[in-house]
Amino acid sequence: MKKYIIVLLLIAFVSNAYAQNDLYLIFDVNEPKVTKNIYKYIRNNANNPIVSTCAVFKIGTDGYCFSYPFYYGLDLELGIYPPNTPFQIMTRTQAAALYPNAMNAAQLDAAMQVHIDYDYTHPLPTRNDPRTSATISYLRGFANIYVIEYLPRNQVKVVKVIISTWF
Repeated sequence: MKKYIIVLLLIAFVSNAYAQNDLYLIFDVNEPKVTKNIYKYIRNNANNPIVSTCAVFKIGTDGYCFSYPFYYGLDLELGIYPPNTPFQIMTRTQAAALYPNAMNAAQLDAAMQVHIDYDYTHPLPTRNDPRTSATISYLRGFANIYVIEYLPRNQVKVVKVIISTWF
């Protein structure tokens, strides 16, 4: 009996560790935009701030975009993978319970800040260079990326995506 309990605990631990390696992003068009002073990224004088807004928007029916500066000063575009893939519909309460670590745009920006800073202080790899930026390495560190799209009537759609923006 003890063997079965130990095996069950190991399975629960491994499956929990695997689930934590997925990235869940909240896509809510009603979410306030993130306003950010980006002077340090474009090497401008600190006394002359340049402000950028970070927002989320949908690309047709097959993708999502998290705009500047999440992805090395470019928009982070996420395409549905594979195209025409089935998705889950559930209530927002169910999604919050199932995906408590899901991040909105502001939380994604905060989580990636150290990687964004690194990328802006180091040369950007070229298309022929096998190295990637720190922001892309961070995102590729997740086994899967999912978008939780807020829908009307307190529902959400959960869909698997891949990074579709490349240098």
